[in-house]
Amino acid sequence: MKRYIYIKYTLDFILAALILALTFWVLLLCALVIKLDDKSAPVMYNARRIGQDLKPFKMYKFRTMKPECEGVGAVTTDTLTRPGRILRKLSLDELPQLFNILRGDMSFIGPRPLMERYVPWYTKEQNLRHSVRPGLTGLAQICGRVNLQWDKRFEYDVQYVKSLSFKEDAAIFFSTFRKALGGNDAIAGAENTEPVGYFDEYQRDLIAHGLLSETELISYEPSVRRPAAAVAE
Repeated sequence: MKRYIYIKYTLDFILAALILALTFWVLLLCALVIKLDDKSAPVMYNARRIGQDLKPFKMYKFRTMKPECEGVGAVTTDTLTRPGRILRKLSLDELPQLFNILRGDMSFIGPRPLMERYVPWYTKEQNLRHSVRPGLTGLAQICGRVNLQWDKRFEYDVQYVKSLSFKEDAAIFFSTFRKALGGNDAIAGAENTEPVGYFDEYQRDLIAHGLLSETELISYEPSVRRPAAAVAE
């Protein structure tokens, strides 16, 4: 598997560079439309996420939410900007993550990166998702994405890591492409929700009732407080 990971990340770099070269005009057009819609707001949204081996990084995205709505709740039609609705629908807001792939923060295929505040609540099994680089799309995304419960999404993430192979990556890549062309919800990109409810309610209830031991959680010294409120972007 180590040999394939080296090949995988080399292919990531080459493919990301090629796609950026071919779609650079698309990124410029998206940036222009966002700026024309609101000249006072930034074009990019830099989201702090957790990557491989629990290393934090800044994940680049085009800004799709109204400035006053960022970080205050779930994504709705009212919280999105006019161009943001189109960018989200087509997953064009995720294009800047090609730069994350070039930097070595992300891969094309892998578990979607989540916020640092959730790290103290992962079980040791769930933490396996952080043994590879996070991806633009992954097994959980093609198997249901937002329609899945969070414990099921984490199961798919762990399953992906344990069976990591070129064959599986290729299947996920082409499945994502087909779903994107078909307008399916399970396409590449970040979810519109965060697992705050899962960790604040489900996991903590298990601990309170003795069904999950604190020792089953990973050892981690967070730089921020434990789960508080969801951040939609």
